[in-house]
Amino acid sequence: MVADTAKVAASTARTLPTPMTGISAPPSAGPSRIAGKQTIYRWWPSKGAVLFDAFLEAEGDRPADLPDSGDVEADLKEALRATVAEMSDPRYDEPMRALHIEILQDPALAATTAEGWDEPRKERRKDRLRSAQDAGQLPDDLDLDVAIEMLWGPLLNRWLHNQPLTPEYADTVVETALHGLRPSHAHHEQSNATL
Repeated sequence: MVADTAKVAASTARTLPTPMTGISAPPSAGPSRIAGKQTIYRWWPSKGAVLFDAFLEAEGDRPADLPDSGDVEADLKEALRATVAEMSDPRYDEPMRALHIEILQDPALAATTAEGWDEPRKERRKDRLRSAQDAGQLPDDLDLDVAIEMLWGPLLNRWLHNQPLTPEYADTVVETALHGLRPSHAHHEQSNATL
């Protein structure tokens, strides 16, 4: 999926001039029908809109579910490692950075990507955390939105600032998010015993 998404988006990005304004897009338009700049001008209002449609076209009907082996820590590590691999792929990196730049300058595009890209992925992640709650692996009163930000936010922050992203870092993020910043119960008792 990553390669297909990146191929479509990168190809689209190379085709586009910057900036593009005053263009209207029919709802049925899709990246697979791109014929040239004049066609793009008729279908999309901006470079960012073309990039976003390209990513949606390659993604398919819905984002993939997270793994659910019954071990939430292992599954989250697998999911975050996959995210690291995707963000580190240069075929994905360039078009997605271009899309982020467009989002920062276009409130309408920001709202569209939030609804069509971010929210569906957030729901898939919440589904996995709810499954862990049902299994007693996470507390019932866990704020799922904050939990997702704690898990995926550090990866996005490093990616945006061109800092190293590694599988080991993904594992550390999961471990820190799940086990917290406080010492473990056993370690806390041991510390108290030495006082």
